[in-house]
Amino acid sequence: MSGNVFKAPDGSALTTKIKREEIPSTLTKLEQILREFGIEEITTIGSAGKKAESDDLDVAVGPVMAMDDDERQLYKQTLRTNLSSRLGAENVALVGDNVHLRFPIAGRETEGTGDPDHVQIDLMLSQDPSNTAWLMAGTGAGLKGVFRNLLLAFIAKVRSIQTGKAYTLKYPGGIQVLSPEGEILVKRTEVPQTILDQLMLNASPDSLLTFDDLLAVAERDPDIKQALRQGIPAAKVPDFIGYVARYTKNDINSYNLVVKALGAEATLRESIRQILRILR
Repeated sequence: MSGNVFKAPDGSALTTKIKREEIPSTLTKLEQILREFGIEEITTIGSAGKKAESDDLDVAVGPVMAMDDDERQLYKQTLRTNLSSRLGAENVALVGDNVHLRFPIAGRETEGTGDPDHVQIDLMLSQDPSNTAWLMAGTGAGLKGVFRNLLLAFIAKVRSIQTGKAYTLKYPGGIQVLSPEGEILVKRTEVPQTILDQLMLNASPDSLLTFDDLLAVAERDPDIKQALRQGIPAAKVPDFIGYVARYTKNDINSYNLVVKALGAEATLRESIRQILRILR
């Protein structure tokens, strides 16, 4: 979420990677502490636990009731104060909408003298952690979870153009639908089936946990399939490769995976585009 939040004066990271097998026991320790402050459920988000090692852990915690901005800020400040009393103020930070922890990795305390290794854990406040986990789902192989999120957002943009309504997605937060006049038709929600129903995707939430899963279902709609490869010129919407360009600019592996996923037509169009750039 926010990279290396905890750093030494010389800029070096004060946290380390956590092994997949260390995650359950570490989160059990965290859950015991969070329960003291009224948080009953924690759920990992994205690729946590799906790779051999993770740089940090993203965790949805709750349930946290719906609040306005001021109430939410006060809740986060209170949670930071409570966690600081247990972990030390230097190990708790509030950045943006999330509370970040420098948390001891379970089992490493016995590996040597001095301070045990710590991992950064990012806490995302949620009304329903399981729904947030679905919305922020990722994968340990292939395209990163952010590309699944971007594909959902792209589909929402296409639906907006098709219907005249405004479909917007937030991560976290979920979907909201407004009428052409700005009236709220669907209040923002993270309920997975509601998101899929509003985007007119005929599938169950459990079947859409990866980019490839979502792409296969989305392409059943001819308009989305065409927009992914050709954009919507009349609405100034780029094709999907252009839509995700800021995420692939410095990530050639993800760029190649996106082009490959969209198939031969996208590969040809992108090859022509690259040649034209060279000739300019």
